[in-house]
Amino acid sequence: MSYKLLDQLLDKLYDLIENEQRELKDELRILSPDEIISRAYEIATKEDIAMMLECEELDVSQLKVLVKEKYPLDSIYSEWLKRDYSHMEYLRETMFSHLRKETERHMKTHDRRGR
Repeated sequence: MSYKLLDQLLDKLYDLIENEQRELKDELRILSPDEIISRAYEIATKEDIAMMLECEELDVSQLKVLVKEKYPLDSIYSEWLKRDYSHMEYLRETMFSHLRKETERHMKTHDRRGR
């Protein structure tokens, strides 16, 4: 594997991501606050995708696919929207995990006071 090629592809991907994010921000600047709020999920999700792309160790073939796309974040975001998947299950698990820990903490505190 050529590290030079890998570096070139990563640089190209980072440039694409940066340009795409800049274009999105420029587009948002002319929208009303309500329109921006209606796109909050898109904004947050694309930021998460950008962070993942920068943190993951992608191979050359994956990078080649991404750099061929003018808007890689939008392509991945569109694919994400097509999935029959919801992050609600993860939120639900997090909520109940938090409630279990806090309930246990409360009961321990209450038990100590009751003795």
